[in-house]
Amino acid sequence: MRTHTTAAARALALATLLLSGCFDPIDCADCEDDTEAPGAPALDLGETTIDFGEVRIGETARESLGVGNAGTALLELSDIAVTEPFIARYDGGISVDANSSAMLTIELTATAAADLTGTLSFTWNDPDVGDGSLVEIDLSASVPEDTGLD
Repeated sequence: MRTHTTAAARALALATLLLSGCFDPIDCADCEDDTEAPGAPALDLGETTIDFGEVRIGETARESLGVGNAGTALLELSDIAVTEPFIARYDGGISVDANSSAMLTIELTATAAADLTGTLSFTWNDPDVGDGSLVEIDLSASVPEDTGLD
């Protein structure tokens, strides 16, 4: 009778381990950590629009966009582009470590009076969509007529 009880107890223990997702009955203390999903990046933007305000003809203005990664894996921005007359000076992309942030700087050199609009766009490695999740940020500035008065 004792043999059947011990065999049943072992079978029950093994079934419990297998149902818990642990497939190593010898070293099961760390199995919970081994079965966790891998980390993922989480894009956290400081702004969804950037307004340069008033920029005088001949001046260069710079604005920065805070790009945060609230996730637990590397955040990668790629295909960074802006419409003219705005400029972003980035070759390739930007990588932001987990729980960290970076600044993306956009420039505008005012050459003529106008109300200017544009778009900053980039893709990022969104785990829900895959590489290529598109983000667009609206840009604007006002360049007044040069009256010659300061």
